[in-house]
Amino acid sequence: LMQEEAYPLFAKLTNNKKSIIAAEANYYVAESLLKAGKLKEAEERANKAVKLAGGNDVLTVKSYLLIADVLVKQDDYFNAKALLQSIAKNAKVPSLKEEATKKLEEVKATETKKGKLKQ
Repeated sequence: LMQEEAYPLFAKLTNNKKSIIAAEANYYVAESLLKAGKLKEAEERANKAVKLAGGNDVLTVKSYLLIADVLVKQDDYFNAKALLQSIAKNAKVPSLKEEATKKLEEVKATETKKGKLKQ
């Protein structure tokens, strides 16, 4: 399924009675909204995914990584870095810890580059 085709299916599942299904659906909807440039809506859906994910570490961390992506697109480097540092320090899944660390380095580089452009 292409992401555009899957969107309506995920949208229907966002209110599923099983919170983990709803959490995952909200994550995928947030991902789709981020790609579409709908940052506020993407952040809201990712936050909803975090709330519904309960103890699911992978889904919680993936949702926080998506929120960090939103913050970067909003040029909110301060909060993006704080969130990514927290994930890099606390994530239990090595691949997600690594992804957070990599994104953190990218954010720092982007912030430095943009800072130099403003001078």
